[in-house]
Amino acid sequence: METQAREGKACSTAEMGLDNERKEILSEANKTEINRGTALTALLFRFPFPGPWGKELTEASHGLASDIANEHGLVWKIWLEDRETRHAGGIYLFEDRASAERYREKHEQRLSAMGLTGATANTFSVNTELSVLTMAGASLGQPRVSKSASTPAVVASS
Repeated sequence: METQAREGKACSTAEMGLDNERKEILSEANKTEINRGTALTALLFRFPFPGPWGKELTEASHGLASDIANEHGLVWKIWLEDRETRHAGGIYLFEDRASAERYREKHEQRLSAMGLTGATANTFSVNTELSVLTMAGASLGQPRVSKSASTPAVVASS
């Protein structure tokens, strides 16, 4: 396999191709963020939860999931559950801090109304550049860079 020196280290042509593709993805992500005029914000919720879990939670939460999916500024949500510690939560990505804060207040009230106490909620600014480099590009609306060092192909996200 052909190698080239880069920063004093040997690397394959395929690895160089991956680096170039990541740079292109990062460039597009930065343009998207600049065009939005806002910075992405992550929101992490965690709270004690008695259940249900798994499929039962999925079946019981369709209405809630639909409501969350229609939340202004939401990019996506990852649902979290830990039966062992009896905690649940979510990781949310919002288009901007204002949308995240608005949802944080709404969800804290929702959890309280459900009798769920002890929730923690934290907001974080998203470092888009590092996130794209660690394969978050697909989640940020960018094509996914293949992890295969032998084939520097880009697989389009759906």
